Amino acid sequence: MDNSHVALVSMLLRAEGFDPYRCDRNVALGINLNSFAKVLRSAQNDDIITIKAEDTPDTLNLVFESAKQERMSEYDVKLMDIDSEHMGIPDVLPLPHKTLLVIIASPPASASRDLY
Repeated sequence: MDNSHVALVSMLLRAEGFDPYRCDRNVALGINLNSFAKVLRSAQNDDIITIKAEDTPDTLNLVFESAKQERMSEYDVKLMDIDSEHMGIPDVLPLPHKTLLVIIASPPASASRDLY
């Protein structure tokens, strides 16, 4: 936890959950979960979701495309600057306390609404 008492959540997006999947390297992204959930709420149940970030990202780009490609929406979520070295994030796993949250990818909009 940092000085402003912001909680740190680690989320792993596995390749098996995406088709196609491409990740050139691991990158830590500081995402405001409220903003992220608001954007996810705009997705329809059958949308194809593309998540993109540059090598040194300032924003996370999300593209929602209808299955029949009739509609496309694009959003940029501003990323927070996180300094993982000063947050005391241990380099070794497992952590002494652990919580597993499973979010079902279909439907994404209702899954994110259930978090609030």
